Amino acid sequence: MGAAVSKEALCGRLADAESKHRQALAVRRLLLDRDPNSSELQLALAADYSRLGDVAQAQGQWLTAQSSYELALELRKKLAAAAPSAASSDYQSKLSASYTNLGEVLHRQGRLVEARAAFTSGLELDKQLLNREPDSAALKSALSADHSKLGDLAQTEGKFAEARLAFGEAMRIDKQLLAKEPASADWQSAVATDYSNLGDVARA
Repeated sequence: MGAAVSKEALCGRLADAESKHRQALAVRRLLLDRDPNSSELQLALAADYSRLGDVAQAQGQWLTAQSSYELALELRKKLAAAAPSAASSDYQSKLSASYTNLGEVLHRQGRLVEARAAFTSGLELDKQLLNREPDSAALKSALSADHSKLGDLAQTEGKFAEARLAFGEAMRIDKQLLAKEPASADWQSAVATDYSNLGDVARA
């Protein structure tokens, strides 16, 4: 009984979240109609689409999530292409996140070739960003996550040697982060996850 109530409550919260995000989206579209060149509004609209994608994914609505993530991706592509150099890193970081979101939902649908393309695009962007900011822990963590996503995908495809390499690269990065902050629970947890991923591949 308790589990059923909990699931019902979760569904209610997700439905409420979807409703609120759609209201935000509607307002943002009206504002953008008045000021179609506003990069700030376009960025906010992309975030609205991305949040709707998150909610749809939590509900298991993969096609709806994919559609929302694709709309966010297209907006962020345009913004990144038009951004002045001073702002390009922020736009590219958000674009990378969109590729990762899209890759996840494509992976869920078994569309592995398209998922790989999305994950690889995100990884390449994060590499570019890290070349500009080589000391950024956040970017290193994002790059580690990119490798892990590709490792998961390779494992799904039965490409275990490739999965090992990807998870190993994620571990290399996470160990670097942990070496700089040995007391960090986040980095400790990341390394533990890397070991688990490699253990799963070794068992396969």
